[in-house]
Amino acid sequence: MLNADDKRVLSMAAVSRASRIILVSAEAGSDAVYEHLARGGEAVTIEGEPGAERLVWHEGEKETPLMSVADSPATYGGAVRFHTVNAAVAAEATLGMEVASNKIAEALSCFTASFEANPGRFNVFDGLPFEVIFDYAHNAHG
Repeated sequence: MLNADDKRVLSMAAVSRASRIILVSAEAGSDAVYEHLARGGEAVTIEGEPGAERLVWHEGEKETPLMSVADSPATYGGAVRFHTVNAAVAAEATLGMEVASNKIAEALSCFTASFEANPGRFNVFDGLPFEVIFDYAHNAHG
């Protein structure tokens, strides 16, 4: 499983001895994904307009929609981009383990960004006179 949106990670494909490489990309039309699929490869992409995005599994020319991003509560309707990308990576990893696509969608539709399920990752606390959003923010964008 490789991140097609990171050139350093993508370059590992050329030296990998893996019999199966699945790319993941938030950019469905990326050249790297297109070239990989043209060679019969696999990829999970995030496709569609904001608010109507979906996760799609590509196997060469075959496309299998996995789920609407909005159906994964942790993405807050796709507004929390890093959780949307994380959902695509989770789908990529579980497809690599040959988990059925409907089971992947079922699991992602139950996953929340609650403190109990995912502490420190965009946890929203209500019930106060104000709303608190807590995020670990461990990277440069955060």
